[in-house]
Amino acid sequence: MQIKSTDVSLDSIPDVATAYTLPALLAARAARNGDAPLFSDRTTQWTGNDACTIAARRAGSLAEQGITRGDRVALLCSNRVEFMEVVLGCSWLGAVVVPINTASRGLQLEHILRNSGARLLVAESNLIGAVTALDAPGLALERIWLIGDVSPEIPLPSQWKPTQMPPLCAAVPPAALTMVTHWPFCTPRALPGCRRA
Repeated sequence: MQIKSTDVSLDSIPDVATAYTLPALLAARAARNGDAPLFSDRTTQWTGNDACTIAARRAGSLAEQGITRGDRVALLCSNRVEFMEVVLGCSWLGAVVVPINTASRGLQLEHILRNSGARLLVAESNLIGAVTALDAPGLALERIWLIGDVSPEIPLPSQWKPTQMPPLCAAVPPAALTMVTHWPFCTPRALPGCRRA
């Protein structure tokens, strides 16, 4: 993926964003040492500038799907670059990411999705079988983004309009972040010490 550091203006962070929001932290890191590595895995390396651009552009992809500030996005994904894209994109947009343990199945998975009110699920295609077995009524889920190739043998739930995770879109300006946590058997809560936007 070719990323241009000029895709996102670091000056676009609004004054209301505190230094403790993820967009502000990314911008500060990029301003301090934007060309130094910030994230890497076996196949990918991002600089601070790249992370700002990727966060803003993944936020654009989420916004195109109707995800707005405060919406929940469930993430059923192992440690991979797409995990970071979704977490940073949600933070940039002001959406709430709900990371789900990849071992969650059945009632636990259904409880997390139902309790969180997630409108979008981003899942690795090899984990989608756990989702197809769920009791669909009562879930706020509207759409599923799939990471990786989908096996034709797996029946996909058409009511959730499963599609491949879209490519990065045009960048959107950052929102102030509202941080929440979601434990499998608790309701989402604000983290202590975090400022609500």
